[in-house]
Amino acid sequence: MARIYRGLTSAELAERLEITKQAIYQLENGKNSPKLETLLRLSSELQFPREFFYQHDPRDRDGQSNVFFRAQLTTQKIEQLSQLEKMKVLAKIHGMLEHYVDFPALDVPPISLEDERPDCEEIANWVRKAWSLGDAPIENAVRLLERHGFIVTSLPVSTTQIDAFSMGQALEDRTCYYVVLGSNKNSAVRRQFDATHELGHCVLHHGSVNSLELGKEEHREIESEANRFAAVRIAEKLSH
Repeated sequence: MARIYRGLTSAELAERLEITKQAIYQLENGKNSPKLETLLRLSSELQFPREFFYQHDPRDRDGQSNVFFRAQLTTQKIEQLSQLEKMKVLAKIHGMLEHYVDFPALDVPPISLEDERPDCEEIANWVRKAWSLGDAPIENAVRLLERHGFIVTSLPVSTTQIDAFSMGQALEDRTCYYVVLGSNKNSAVRRQFDATHELGHCVLHHGSVNSLELGKEEHREIESEANRFAAVRIAEKLSH
């Protein structure tokens, strides 16, 4: 949805267009069609082509799972939703490119998580072994993830409270895993750690946790686990 993609609430967009919130709701839920003047203003305010507001993409019905935000506890809901919309656009672009590009299949080492508190160091060691990394330094964490089928990109984020986020999304007959790193952090070391942090979420929590449904304490715990995963055996071997 274009409004959420741009990080606007329905009240904010209604004010810009000089219409009511109820009118925004009707437009977004297909209960009314916009007048030409409203359509032109929508296109201008949201910086989307007019054709976008008439299209229907069945891919929009695909649900995402295992959504993880850094610093989620201090991030406004509209900011989270905005980043999710951008992730969905990324998934659509990836889906189209798959017809022309042979992307590596997602390769996540299977992990048995029977304990309530996983041994993050042991699991990180297992990932290194499964991916035949040995003890050599990891020179480029992003390239490592891409070789194993992760779709990684960078986007400018409109808030300093979001460092990175990731999501699994159904795409035809499989799940793809997308990682987005904030491009305005200006720190290579931070980028490396963020990438391995999101890998930790995928390995430790994929298929069992949706962070949007967790309470504060539960969210702090999964963030701590991903941090420990990134720090103990992955990030510590990054070459600086």
